[in-house]
Formats: sequence, structure tokens, C-alpha cells
Amino acid sequence: MLPPDDALVAGLRAGDGDTFARLLDAWSASMVRLARSFVSTVDSAEEVVQDTWLAVIQGIDGFEGRSSLKTWVYRILVNTAKNRGVREHRTVPGRRRRLPRTLAGVPRTLAHPRGRPAGRGDPGGDR
Repeated sequence: MLPPDDALVAGLRAGDGDTFARLLDAWSASMVRLARSFVSTVDSAEEVVQDTWLAVIQGIDGFEGRSSLKTWVYRILVNTAKNRGVREHRTVPGRRRRLPRTLAGVPRTLAHPRGRPAGRGDPGGDR
């Protein structure tokens, strides 16, 4: 069982390796599982967790105690994982949406009225 948050925070602020190691042991596996829900691979999830721990160490002096330490760490994790997932989505090959084969040679501005797909709020979108 971990000590209370105030002791953990004090240990992290003091640079106590034992405190950090205890937190790593207690939380890292569940952090990887959560990060994996935002990124494409386990390796990416592990990198997200590593980046999270770096951010925690760098930002621990700014921890104000308005939430539990675990909540604060997991919020950093989720934000880091979401950002990584967005970057991965932009760079993964084959994710680009393609026009139907019948429109493949037609410039996008001609394929869709006003140069964009019809949709909500578009007078021609409900046809």
C-alpha cells in the first residue's frame, strides 16, 4: 500500500528514488493499459507512460493538491495519450479517405458542390 499523497508528493519533490519506484511499480501497468486505448501499439503506450512520468517529475512543483496525486498523474497520461493518438492517426499510411472509383479522376471541387461533401446544413445534403 502506498503512503498518503502528501508523503508521495514530498518524496517526488525531494527527488526520492524510492518514492518514484513505488509509484512506478504501483501504477505503470494500469497506465500502459489505459494509454493503449488511445494509441495504436503497446510500444506507443509504453512511450506515452514514459513521457507522462517525465511530465510528472518536471511538473510536480506545480501540483496544487486540488485532486489526488493519482488523478493528476492519470490526467497527464490521458492528455499525453490523446495527443499521441492524434499524431499517429495523421501519420499512419493508408488512413486517407479516398473518393469512390467513379470520381477518382474528377477534381474534388467538381466532385462535390461548393468543393466539399454535402452534409448537414448544406441545402443539397439531404437529397
